[in-house]
Amino acid sequence: MAEETASRLDRERDAFVFSSFMGMHHCDYTKRKYWLEEIKGAVFLKGIRKKTKKPFALKLLEPALEVLKKYGGLIENLPIKSNQKRNSTLKEISTICKIPIAISTKIARKTFANMALNVMLLDEGDVAACLGLTTTRSLKHYAKIKEQRLAKRMTSWDYVRERDAA
Repeated sequence: MAEETASRLDRERDAFVFSSFMGMHHCDYTKRKYWLEEIKGAVFLKGIRKKTKKPFALKLLEPALEVLKKYGGLIENLPIKSNQKRNSTLKEISTICKIPIAISTKIARKTFANMALNVMLLDEGDVAACLGLTTTRSLKHYAKIKEQRLAKRMTSWDYVRERDAA
């Protein structure tokens, strides 16, 4: 029984990590109306959002690729569950690991949006495109610009003067 529970939680952790690095809405994830494409040596995840009918594309980063590799490199092998059951299991993981927030499929999507915007410094249009949003206005529901982004993006005045003098 303990092995069964560990295996179940392991699959759910994998699904959460994969989702956190690809930002797909849970309904799109479970429908599997997406595909992998290799472009210049990088693996891209491409698809069409169910809600907006808007295409999305993003480069899969190493953590997502590791999860995919664990499941034989095939999308069809990724763990699938209903949103309600997945969120229930993720809440269980939050409790066991003493994570101060209840993780969920929505949190995975927000994690991706925040990471893309504030850590990877993609512009709002690129993040919206990765999420399959119709406008950048909708992005405010997923991520907000943080001070760490501004600190990285705003150069010094000396740098601006030197750049413009060149």
